[in-house]
Amino acid sequence: QYELEKTLEQVEDNVDKIFQSHSHLSYHDADREREKAYNTAKAVDLRLDDVLDSLQTTFSLLTAANQQSFSGETAEVVTILNQHQDSLVDLEAAAHKLDLDCKEVNRMLQSSRH
Repeated sequence: QYELEKTLEQVEDNVDKIFQSHSHLSYHDADREREKAYNTAKAVDLRLDDVLDSLQTTFSLLTAANQQSFSGETAEVVTILNQHQDSLVDLEAAAHKLDLDCKEVNRMLQSSRH
């Protein structure tokens, strides 16, 4: 998940750089560049959807395998550990989103000062 988020950040940065480097183009050229960027974003979105589906399938298979492998008190402990892991993943995602939001606010503040 961290790698996906890092890849998305890189894509966003690249799109920002493309728009900045093409600010001198005519409206027609800019429209073509926007269309290219949009198509690239759609392709990335489709690939990310495929990755998400694959990860969900893998997670479901692992969960089913764990349920078959453990029984009794061991199963209860594994269930609790899995719930804790899920909570940690949610917290990590929220922290990452907060970090991205802070960076965006910082960029806005930097650009408004110039």
